[in-house]
Amino acid sequence: MFVTRPNVAIAGNLRVVLDALADTATSGTAHRELAVFKDGPVAPETAAALAEKGVKVFECFSIEALCFIVSSATVVLSHSARDAFLPGRRRGRRVINLWHGVALKRIELLMEPRGDAQSRTRRALMVRNARLYDALIASSPVDRVVNAQAFGLPFEKVHATGLPRFDYLRADWPLPCDLRRQADALDAQLAGRRLVLYAPTFRETADSPLDWMDSACIDAIRGLCRRMGLLFGLRPHPYEKRPLDTLCDGVDIIDVSPARFAEAALLLRRADALIVDYSSIWVDYLAMRKPILGLVPDYDRYCSEERGFVYTQESVFPGPLHRDWQAVLIDLERLAHVNFEPADPHRLDSAAGLFLPPDRLAGSCTQRCIQVLFNGLERGAAPARALSRSAAR
Repeated sequence: MFVTRPNVAIAGNLRVVLDALADTATSGTAHRELAVFKDGPVAPETAAALAEKGVKVFECFSIEALCFIVSSATVVLSHSARDAFLPGRRRGRRVINLWHGVALKRIELLMEPRGDAQSRTRRALMVRNARLYDALIASSPVDRVVNAQAFGLPFEKVHATGLPRFDYLRADWPLPCDLRRQADALDAQLAGRRLVLYAPTFRETADSPLDWMDSACIDAIRGLCRRMGLLFGLRPHPYEKRPLDTLCDGVDIIDVSPARFAEAALLLRRADALIVDYSSIWVDYLAMRKPILGLVPDYDRYCSEERGFVYTQESVFPGPLHRDWQAVLIDLERLAHVNFEPADPHRLDSAAGLFLPPDRLAGSCTQRCIQVLFNGLERGAAPARALSRSAAR
């Protein structure tokens, strides 16, 4: 059973591994029953593509879904064990966390305790979850060390497989039918223009980063797009609640939010530059060897009042860190004039050495993940089938 968060799409590491297992589930050597659960609505095109491969899709909570989860030999997560309602460890069941990001900002047990009741409860859940996980993935050997600390796991339970979603960035990687249609739709909308992607993360204790895009900023972005033949894609974090209708005109600035493009890699494959703040999406984009610009007006507040960082930003970020939109747009125009050649490719290489798998140019992160974590798991699939059918009756 694959499980994602209620407000997060079936995408990224979870989706690419699920597809790969489904493609081999009836090959004659594997005998797995595969299912995916989300305690919320599933995009119809995603559900249809998975169902066509024989994956059972549980949309929203049900007794049948819960029975399938608790009786599964393997539960695969993208975020937290609490998304799967797991009450504790069970003999014969493995819990695998295909963690969805790279720890640049502080995550899980690396976050500073705040001392209030909510923080204590949250931390207690993290400690409880640590006892449930049998395996966790990491982007690189360096990320493996950080994840072991962040999740409170023994080092041997963390595997530097690389993130399976990196494979979506490869030109030779076959996309499932629903993602292929979205990629084609994006190409049609670009119509020969070059895509600049802005992908800020969420704030826990502050206003939305989209609030920095006032009317003057919007006008300046549109003007740059028209002068240089660009299309500006706005991709807020899935937790973002601010509507985009006042920011996106569908002509120069387009909505490429997770609700429209669940898989960020579709955008990264086509983007000529990425603007980001504290999200680890820039680690994925390193593989493209294209310019990455930081926009961090609230850097000091983020350090002191939000999560803060595992690393000193200036030492690892592969591009300039700007404090306002004006500086970002000046840099973008300069990049457009030089065909988006990165100003300092050595910084890209240095960051890639830290956060990407060492053999990223050879092999598949997805296949490495399956080989390390999923080989032989088909032996335990039968109990889930029996109990789920009983629940359905």
